[in-house]
Amino acid sequence: MSLIFNIWLILVQIYSYPYEKLTNIAKSAKNTTIFLKEHKIKDKNNKQTINPCDIYGQIYIEKDRRRATYLVYVEPENDYRAKLIVYKESSPLNADKEGLWYFVEQRAFADYTVCFVDDRSIADFIIYYTDKFHQAGCR
Repeated sequence: MSLIFNIWLILVQIYSYPYEKLTNIAKSAKNTTIFLKEHKIKDKNNKQTINPCDIYGQIYIEKDRRRATYLVYVEPENDYRAKLIVYKESSPLNADKEGLWYFVEQRAFADYTVCFVDDRSIADFIIYYTDKFHQAGCR
């Protein structure tokens, strides 16, 4: 009985609220932009650009490139073509700045998923691995 009464109270509040205010709330909610933790940003040509400098933390290597957040090409020799110099961290607590990646075994624990590709032209960005902590970062 109390459940029916509570539902009735909610419905009375909804239907007694002025219609103009409800439509204004709906219109303002429609024009509101919600920002998620996604680093694919649209530029002025409505193309998606990627800021690889924002990618750090726990990374999962995805085998299927359709499921990956980013397609990454690893530059094997020269670091001058890479937009991001990556240092492989041994602890997830230390992977807190740009270029510091800690690779996880389970997808659920990852901040980002990447798929390494062999073709530079389809990659979202290019990285280069370094053995020196102080060289990690963005260009």
